[in-house]
Amino acid sequence: MSQPFSNAKPPKQCVNPISVTPPKVADIALNEALHSFLVSVGTFESAEMGRERERVLAYLADLTKQWGKDIWEKKGLPEGEADSSPKLFTFGSYRLGVHDPNADIDCLCIIPSHIEREDFFNSLLDIIRNEKDITNITPIANAKVPVMQMEICGISIDLTCARLQQASIPSNLNLSHPKILIMCYDATDRLSLNGPRVTDEILTLVPSVENFRMTLRSIKRWAKARSIYSNSVGFPGGVSWAMLTAQICQFFPNALPATLLCKFFLIYTQWKWPNPILLTEIQIGGQFGAEVWGQRGVDKHALMPVITPTYPAFNSTYNISQSTKAVLMSEFARGYEITSGIEKGTHQWSDLFDTLKFFSNFTIYIRINCTAPTKEEHLKLSGLVESRIRFMINKLDATEGVKYAHPFTNSIHFVDENDPTSQNCAYFLGLCYHEGVKQITITPAVNFFRTKVEELKSEEAAITVEVITKNKLPDFVFPGGVRPPVPVKRKRKAAPQANGADNSPKKATKIDENDTPSSVIALANVSTPEVQDLISMELSQPSSALSINSSITLPAETTTS
Repeated sequence: MSQPFSNAKPPKQCVNPISVTPPKVADIALNEALHSFLVSVGTFESAEMGRERERVLAYLADLTKQWGKDIWEKKGLPEGEADSSPKLFTFGSYRLGVHDPNADIDCLCIIPSHIEREDFFNSLLDIIRNEKDITNITPIANAKVPVMQMEICGISIDLTCARLQQASIPSNLNLSHPKILIMCYDATDRLSLNGPRVTDEILTLVPSVENFRMTLRSIKRWAKARSIYSNSVGFPGGVSWAMLTAQICQFFPNALPATLLCKFFLIYTQWKWPNPILLTEIQIGGQFGAEVWGQRGVDKHALMPVITPTYPAFNSTYNISQSTKAVLMSEFARGYEITSGIEKGTHQWSDLFDTLKFFSNFTIYIRINCTAPTKEEHLKLSGLVESRIRFMINKLDATEGVKYAHPFTNSIHFVDENDPTSQNCAYFLGLCYHEGVKQITITPAVNFFRTKVEELKSEEAAITVEVITKNKLPDFVFPGGVRPPVPVKRKRKAAPQANGADNSPKKATKIDENDTPSSVIALANVSTPEVQDLISMELSQPSSALSINSSITLPAETTTS
């Protein structure tokens, strides 16, 4: 659905309600049980913590205002400009009112024309570094959306910047209006504006903001527990989950959050992807019409498109792969089964939010280690690696025998005993393979990932990739660093073999990495260090050191995740 672009007329909601039935007594009871559960697990922050966030934002606003005045004076500009200082606008989960107690705050600093973007990463950065209450400062100026990350009094802030072609920034600036795009200097400014513009628009498109917020809080907690909340590795991010939730609110405008949560899984289990999620009609044409999603024909690469409601509309889930789609559909089905049981009284809300046992669900894992000498360098490295994992997943999707790869959405920090001062973290992917598959060759996927990382990482950074089995996972991936006990399996008595055939266990054959035409890595008995050394790949080495064409010989059993 689309409509011609108009500066004056806002786009219309493009879906009709499926049901406007008011809540019944059973719905109210179900909703009270959901709210009680969310309170019991600490989903909502305290009033004092909320006031502390407001104090932090006011403190940051004062800093940026003084910074703007300093630049104004240094450039010898005339006094008396009322709104010549920068203005701060929040967005993301904090602006939506669904942030967790430990969540960061996404904040956009809009600067007038007399301030350059370079000033943001130079003079403002100098001011921030001199503030004793601001720590863990990391500027990332070369990102697609440049950002300055920091902690103020223990609260994490992601501060972005957009520059407008006007001398003053009014405090009541309407970010949702399309004309603000024309005020931007370049595409980077427009991209930086996307966050607050989309956030504000979503809040205007839901029938009940209160019901939307509680439903989205539930969805966020569920998605994080099931390791499917991360735009960078190929799952929906915060804004995409917000739009998916808003669509359900539009379908059932009078429903309570508990009912909306049940309908969420019902609808998305049956959704005919790649039909897009649309909260409004798409505006076409206009100055940035070429950037509007779908204007160059059907997007064949969009597997689960969720389209932003602001002009120019774009697909917020462009990173979703065949693997992550398979994981999402599996989790939707699980959610539908459990919420159906909750409605029938055979399940509890806690069942829905049960944490995924990621490090027990797979037989084979890919581990990516990131090492850097400083915290700042490590943050840049880990961000780079995280943004490139999807390239490996896309290659794994095209690898014969691979059913899907599930990336764990968080990096895990650990201490290297050989170099305690270094900064280290690890990313993990779980591999699920098709039944009956005996061998998988993953070297092309790893090498492709390597090239995407090597072209941008610094010389000080080091990355290693290795394939490991479940029993070789490090202890630090488990809660409290304690490995859970391995269930004891009863040994089956071997059936007698005809003609006196030898029924004794066969020893794994050690494979030399120089074998041709390819090196076969026997992972059915992967306990030997020689095999582990063979499949460990040092990405900080030259390409020639990674020329082996490794294959994985799989155990007889397939995984169930």
